[in-house]
Amino acid sequence: MKPDDFLPKRLSVDQLREDPELASLAQALVITLDGEVQDKVVSYDTEKGTLRRYATDAEGLIIVRGGAAVTQDVSGRVEVHLREREKDI
Repeated sequence: MKPDDFLPKRLSVDQLREDPELASLAQALVITLDGEVQDKVVSYDTEKGTLRRYATDAEGLIIVRGGAAVTQDVSGRVEVHLREREKDI
């Protein structure tokens, strides 16, 4: 068993609203897509290789249309691990 095997293979922000313990764990997660750290992630699934994230503009601000945040569905090699205190901050 690898150290990160206990981490959720899939997770959605909707689950975090219902489970404070899971929400606390989620704050310590780093999610990567094809080796690149992702932020503004709404949900991920490491087995399917998919994640949904908020779409951002050139300045990194979330795009809002019609009063709702725009999301992007992307796929590739999705991995999740615990944030290392200094390396991933």
